[in-house]
Amino acid sequence: MKKIHILPTIVLSLFVLGIFFTQVNTFTSNTQHATTLKSDIAVPLSGDQLNARVASLPPPTEKVFLMGGNNAVTNYNDIWTSSDAISWNLIQQHAGWSNRTNFAAFYFQDKIWVMGGVHAAGYFNDVWNSVDGINWNLVTSNAPWSAREIYAYTVFNNKIWLIGGHYSPFSPYVGNEIWSFDGTVWTHVDTNSAQAGIQDAPWQNTKIMTSAVSHNGMMFVMTSAGNSYSNDIWATPDGIVWTHVDTNPTIVGIQDAPWGPRAFSSTTSFNNEIYLTGGNSTSSGTLNDTWVSTNGVNWSQIAAGSPWSSRGWHKTFSLNNTLYLLGGGDISWQNYYKDIWLFNTTLSTWVNTLSLVPWNSGRMGHQVVVTPISFGLPDITVTDLKWQEPIWGVPIGPGHNNPISQSTSNKYILFTATIKNDSAVPLAIPANHKMKLFSGTAPSVLAVNNINFGTSVTIPPQGTHTFNFSSQATPNMRATVGAYTLTLRADTSNVVVEKNENNNRIVKTLVIQ
Repeated sequence: MKKIHILPTIVLSLFVLGIFFTQVNTFTSNTQHATTLKSDIAVPLSGDQLNARVASLPPPTEKVFLMGGNNAVTNYNDIWTSSDAISWNLIQQHAGWSNRTNFAAFYFQDKIWVMGGVHAAGYFNDVWNSVDGINWNLVTSNAPWSAREIYAYTVFNNKIWLIGGHYSPFSPYVGNEIWSFDGTVWTHVDTNSAQAGIQDAPWQNTKIMTSAVSHNGMMFVMTSAGNSYSNDIWATPDGIVWTHVDTNPTIVGIQDAPWGPRAFSSTTSFNNEIYLTGGNSTSSGTLNDTWVSTNGVNWSQIAAGSPWSSRGWHKTFSLNNTLYLLGGGDISWQNYYKDIWLFNTTLSTWVNTLSLVPWNSGRMGHQVVVTPISFGLPDITVTDLKWQEPIWGVPIGPGHNNPISQSTSNKYILFTATIKNDSAVPLAIPANHKMKLFSGTAPSVLAVNNINFGTSVTIPPQGTHTFNFSSQATPNMRATVGAYTLTLRADTSNVVVEKNENNNRIVKTLVIQ
């Protein structure tokens, strides 16, 4: 069954023949239903135009969260969100977790997760999650892995993976330590089950992998800091068995990638390719090149010098089928960036979005997390939607159907809607909330009156609530055989607009047989 993602207010609209006037009527029905519920129909309405630079993009299905990071002055724990990487809203000035940089963040199991990292007072091994990006829950203040920063991380095979890192400005390193998390239990992954006491990955402990990416059923880690920078690539189908990727099979003894030793790059899987951008190198300082690979083995350089300034500790991310690059800093620790670039796949070049971001200064070591557009909003399905059988009988067919409403003393059509809250967010419906009924093709013909609930209702996560309604009709009004639609809406102040939905709506079809 299709879902609709709405604000914590619901507007219900009914499209039927004739003009309906509305009032609340509590009832009990013990008769059989005159209708059956048919399949859902998606009815797109006109959406908001995106920024002119990306106006050709379809309505967004995802949004991005920017959080944390640092510059020369401070560490951050603010949270910003956007559905186009152009217009941003501050949703939390100070999150529940401490200011930090070089931490990990994920969208996993319908939550945003934050863990680890560092700030001036030391290193973290805490774990937090949130169902909306605003309110945060401390899962643990002391995960089984040691407090650390600068590690590789990704979501792969329905688990969170943390790979390597270090927990001192100089040492010690835990570069080949691998942990996985299924949402409940952390596991120190044993990559050498045949050798007792040896669990860690086959690369050196002093090699701190700084990039990980899940791509086409494989997990890749690449670019590393530590005693020196490197350009080796390791791949695994399960997190246990690792292979040193040979990017030059025709040359014996040379396995490493053509993009040269580096660390603090950003890697992203986008359009069935892995994109690697920037980072710091030992020979050239901070970089601004872009490399791409379909399989993690064969790499091509798209641009030796991209139009954005050389940088590391930046983030690339895929949002609504577009690749973006955001922020970062250079190896001098003097320049911090807050610019946002998008990648034009047709021209194979980066384009400055010219986004006037509202945060005050550039940052590095921040995190971006992409979620469905509905994240943080109530997510509902209608599990039961019926017209009740009139007391005078069931409509019996074309040309012979009984009136829906017959007597002047009982001029009501009764219907029921059972709503299930499928989200992790409670769905609160205030007492003064109104449901609107429409006659004709909504929203062109508005109802004369509204239905008031009269009492507040809160549907808990995964809970249901049944609403009973009645609609006043004209005497002897008949309905021909056909489909009649009941449409869920959002926002009582403007029934056309659903937040972040670009005015899409879902209708349920009721059929009189």
